[in-house]
Amino acid sequence: MGGLASCSQPIPATALAEPSAICTALVPFQVEQQLALAEAVAQHERPVVGSASSSSNCCTFSDLARPLCVFREGIVSSKDSAVSVTDGASVLLGPVLGRVTDTTAVVLIEVSATCNLLINVARVCGNFGRERAGECMELALYAEDDEAAGLSQPPLCGLELDNIAFTATGSACICQRMQPGAPQSFELKGLEPETGYLVFLSNVGQEADLKRHVRFTTLPARLDCLRLVVIGSYSSYGASRVLPPREVDPWVHLHDVASAGPEVHMVLHLGSVSDAGQASAQALRHLKDHKSFCEGPRRSMVKRARESLQQAYRSTWGGQDSFRKVLAQVGSQFAVFIPPMDVLLQLVQEQEASPPGLGAAGGGGDEREVTRLALEVYREYQRALWDRTFYTSLDIRKYGHGWDAEKLWLEGHLKLDEVQIAPQDREFMVDAGAVAGSSLEEWHIHRYGCICLIMLDTKGSLVDSVLSPARSSESVVPLLSLRQWRAIDEALKDEATQVLVIASDSPIVLEAITPMGEGEDVDNPRRPADGPPDWRTSRFEQNRLLLSLFQWKSAQYPSREVILLSSGPGFGTAGDVRDKKLGLSIVSVLAGPVDGTTVTPQNWELQGEIPGGRFSYGYKEPHGRPRPGRRPRPGPWEFCTVDIDLAATQKPTVDVNLISSPML
Repeated sequence: MGGLASCSQPIPATALAEPSAICTALVPFQVEQQLALAEAVAQHERPVVGSASSSSNCCTFSDLARPLCVFREGIVSSKDSAVSVTDGASVLLGPVLGRVTDTTAVVLIEVSATCNLLINVARVCGNFGRERAGECMELALYAEDDEAAGLSQPPLCGLELDNIAFTATGSACICQRMQPGAPQSFELKGLEPETGYLVFLSNVGQEADLKRHVRFTTLPARLDCLRLVVIGSYSSYGASRVLPPREVDPWVHLHDVASAGPEVHMVLHLGSVSDAGQASAQALRHLKDHKSFCEGPRRSMVKRARESLQQAYRSTWGGQDSFRKVLAQVGSQFAVFIPPMDVLLQLVQEQEASPPGLGAAGGGGDEREVTRLALEVYREYQRALWDRTFYTSLDIRKYGHGWDAEKLWLEGHLKLDEVQIAPQDREFMVDAGAVAGSSLEEWHIHRYGCICLIMLDTKGSLVDSVLSPARSSESVVPLLSLRQWRAIDEALKDEATQVLVIASDSPIVLEAITPMGEGEDVDNPRRPADGPPDWRTSRFEQNRLLLSLFQWKSAQYPSREVILLSSGPGFGTAGDVRDKKLGLSIVSVLAGPVDGTTVTPQNWELQGEIPGGRFSYGYKEPHGRPRPGRRPRPGPWEFCTVDIDLAATQKPTVDVNLISSPML
């Protein structure tokens, strides 16, 4: 869809005296509520279209009275609610935007009490803010040429709500029964490619909650460009954090950057997303000696501990209005797996001190239970944003027909050579470690046409080792599991991939100024009891990964590119990693923190070599590097954008832009 055009299609002249036959295909436990909504459509006239538009098929947000009721037969409103609002129910967290493809989108929501939530999916028609001859302009979401790009609208997240026009065709209202205690993710199906949508929540909380909504633009059927926002840790950025004087809100600035364009497709969270240390400490207090209690009190203790871990997400993701806006409107939200490391290392140390063959099976019960709960909570809030085994599918074409998604990953992971996959499905494939299996696998791989995003799991093996019944004190914990290595090898064999994006929670390539120890053995990983495992503690795996990536790039150079994305150790910068033997380099980015904890890189070598001699690296001087005669002054937060373009030339182009906090 390129250029500007008027919305000329009229609203279908469908009789609304009786509920549509399709409206009877409903969520089984919400039939009465859905039919009540259909009656509201039949009893009220269509809204009067605002004067800003000459088209009867467009309607602004201000034309919709609350509560908002949207149907494909027409966007309608009613003065009285079709379903009464549940007393005391409110949105605790969300909505958060998850994985978006050309025809689907995932939305995650958590409520405080049992309620009948109305999920209103409104298809965007155009923008009343830009008029030509009194008409409503259709959004040019993906321009086909440079001339169209100059006339195209800003990204959907940058438009004022009151100026957005909605169309009746392709909109729907879905009624869902919500329960408190955990978030629920919905996969909206049957969407149109390259189309803007807004998702409003109604029948819960106050009318002002309609301003709290999701915005997204579905991807084209064939994707040749991708824009990423990469952020590091923000674990201390909760509801109680107050910005210091003269400090700009990072989430407001991020939203402004996304609003200026081009469209952001996803946000990668590579650092800690919640205050796991404080939450796990509180959970441990609730679980103190919990095994010595009988079943009833023990369940109550586990429930309180679980709520402590959940509250860490609610405080961070739902505490700041500006952050909620980013999570709901700026691309798909993907995160790496980061468990509470303080609890894990305590368990590892107990196992190391235990007699050989016994591990810590007889002790550490409280810490082990916290680790299990943390894994469950992570899956509820983060894995549910992209893993379809957690979805409830809602087909927009069936007017709110919902059913439980089939579990496709019961064992192992999906492989290209094991099933017949249609070309359109291969375009947006997801591969991931199984939820239920013999080992803990929290890695995930996302394919977007010729671009492959690999979110590494460097902590799953450690979690798996401490949750196992017993582990020999002589054993070592690998950074990546065998299944994860096999999945990476499978991704490298895909001939259609031109760009590989590797994301990690710790720097893949960065050396400390202070050596880790004399006589370091490159072929053997360090024991996890010495500290959190990272790429410097497992030289064999570090060299194996880099060798595989450089060989993959060399096989079809210059038509292939590799990007390394990592959470930086308190600062952000960009540079490259070089292979002296092949004479090639790949981009490496370190994402800085967004919670005011930036530091200077005085303890790290920005130029250096990786033990083994084949690979070297170099990074730019980050913001806040000490200058002669001046004290270092790093900014309070940093993030970066990564633009990948496959359309301009035969060679993929990558543009990295580091963004630091401006001072007022």
